[in-house]
Amino acid sequence: MLIFGAGASRGGLDKVPGVPPPVDRDFLDIANQLIGHGTPKLAKKVLNDVWQLYRRTNGVGLETYYRDLETRAIIGEFAKTANQPKDWRRRQKELEELIRRVYVHTPVNDTYASTVEPKVSKIHKNILKKLEPGVQATAVSPQAQLVQ
Repeated sequence: MLIFGAGASRGGLDKVPGVPPPVDRDFLDIANQLIGHGTPKLAKKVLNDVWQLYRRTNGVGLETYYRDLETRAIIGEFAKTANQPKDWRRRQKELEELIRRVYVHTPVNDTYASTVEPKVSKIHKNILKKLEPGVQATAVSPQAQLVQ
């Protein structure tokens, strides 16, 4: 079995022009670079929420932020605060939508086109060509899924 993760997408598209697929540590930086389809507005909203929580945006990992949102949302369901409560579920839904948009925007050549043309990863194609028939390849990254 061969498994491709998020790092495989970044590595496979390292030399391809455009915004690269994100990894955990730079997800928010990558999201902030995207244009079109209302994504910049959503990214700014999410980055503002990250700033309110950590007083920084640079270096805040996607997994860390998502875990914090999810935990606070669960705790907020049974332990209401006396102060003005934060809407953690809303923040979680906005982050989930931003994640979806980032993974739609980054592995394609032109996000404005009516048809989606994936960026080509020669590295992924070469690896997949060398697999024996019957070997199962599991892609857990969008780019790897596109070349299967």
